[in-house]
Parts: sequence; structure tokens; C-alpha cells
Amino acid sequence: MKNIAGILTFIFIMSSAAFATASEEPAYCNPQTFFSNEVKIDETINKKLKRARMFKLGDVQLVGLAVGNSKNQQVIDLATTQSTVEQNENFCTWFLNKGDSAAEASFNHYYMKDPKSLNTETGPVLYREILKNQFANGSPSFLSCLQNHKYLALGCKGQRHRGPTVVGMLLSYSGCSPQNASTIVNTLWGLNGVKEATRLAIIAEGKKMGDEDPEARRRMQQAFGHSH
Repeated sequence: MKNIAGILTFIFIMSSAAFATASEEPAYCNPQTFFSNEVKIDETINKKLKRARMFKLGDVQLVGLAVGNSKNQQVIDLATTQSTVEQNENFCTWFLNKGDSAAEASFNHYYMKDPKSLNTETGPVLYREILKNQFANGSPSFLSCLQNHKYLALGCKGQRHRGPTVVGMLLSYSGCSPQNASTIVNTLWGLNGVKEATRLAIIAEGKKMGDEDPEARRRMQQAFGHSH
């Protein structure tokens, strides 16, 4: 009986901890809440963009799109019509693939390996290594764009593999549970051959990175309209 009581107590403690962790997530981390904040992109711009989805979180516009497969000028137009971004910060847009010279020249360019070719061990290590300064310490960074210009756009060539994974990392870095962040990006853009466990592991690495810099996380949540 003592063993059973001990097991039940352990289950209760773990359940309580899980509930507490979930309850501490910002409201925007709930997938349905996140989806409800979608903003329609002006049709004159959107027709030249591919797989673009834009969300208003607080005063911030967060965009995920196929940067490389979209018309370069329209990606720039979206940034400049939605914010105060300028060319010197590469329009607060990150291109996470290669093979589009215009996008590589115009935006913040970081080549990410396709997560389809990675696993739960190699994926988190590689994505952390390449993006470690992009969340809060680069110039510009995801955080500086969110704070200073209320705008951030992320995407790869087709917004199927790399781009959605990094959007998920961003949400997880900001304090969303890796599971909720994964649900959001998988629902919006799909897995497209990426193993669910691999994407989840990479997104969870974003959570670890945010845990390591609580002040940056606090400022990012503030930019997204979450009050502490």
C-alpha cells in the first residue's frame, strides 16, 4: 500500500508540475489562440508571396513564408509596409536556405540543413550552433527586430522544412512549450517528410536556449504582448 501511495503521490507531483508549466505559457502559445491572431496580407503583395502567413502578437507582426520562392521585391514590400525596417537591417527578414542569390543578398542569410536529413540528436546541435546569436545577440537579431521594428519574417525556400522548424524554435524560445510550438507550425505548414520527433527535438532546443537567457525571453514575450 505504501508503494502504491508513493506512486500516486509521484504521479500527482509530476502532473502538478506539468500543469504549472503549461499554465505559465503566454496565452499566444495556445494553438487556437495563435491561429486566431492571423492577419490577412494585402492582396497586391500576397499574390507574389508563397506560403505566407502573418500573425499579430501584441504590436508585432510575425511572418513565416517561402522567402526563396517568393518575389524578392514583394518580400521587401511586405516588410516595409508593415514596419519601419530598412535595408541596413536586411528588412528584418531571415532566409534560411540557399539557391536564391537575390534573397541571399537582400536578407539575413543563414543556411540551415534540411531537417529531413537530421535526427533527434544531430538536429538540435546543428540548429543551435548556426542560430545561437540570431535570437537575441546578433545585430540585427530576432529580438531587436521585434522590439525596435515590431516585425520579423522567417522562411526558407519553400517554407516546408527549415522555415517552419525555426519559427517553432522562436516560439519555444519565447516560452511556449515545444509541443504547442510544434503543433502551431505543423498545422500551418505541415511536416512535409520531416520526422515529427526530429522537428520537436529541434524546437525543444529553442526552449533550452530561452531558458538560458530569461531576460531575452521576458523582452520577447513583452514584444508579443504578454504582460508579466
